[in-house]
Amino acid sequence: MDAALNYGTALFSCGNFSQAQTHLRRTIKDARRADSVDDDTMLQLNLMHARSLYEAPDAPWKDLEQAATILTSNGDRAKQVMGEKHPLTTQFFVNIFDLYTRMSARPESSAPSPAAFEEKVEEAD
Repeated sequence: MDAALNYGTALFSCGNFSQAQTHLRRTIKDARRADSVDDDTMLQLNLMHARSLYEAPDAPWKDLEQAATILTSNGDRAKQVMGEKHPLTTQFFVNIFDLYTRMSARPESSAPSPAAFEEKVEEAD
């Protein structure tokens, strides 16, 4: 699974967002079926999948909503499994903030404001 994660990360880093989305979606499905993948790897796969959805330059609104769902549910999971201060947990919350910032800048936005999210993060500290 680590090789699949690395490949998805490489696709993402090169700007091949649609290929990264397809690859990561398939890898996550296979990992769930295998049921032998550790939490850390699954969380990283989901984080990269969400980023490939929302960081694409022309991401449609539905992809932003899907990324928000992935980030919030897996961010909560990371917090439960690894704790609030773990670097991976922090990455989820940083990406949620970034996503909400992008969503609030769009005309079709009904996303919470980034300021509201900052207050939530400060309360967790």
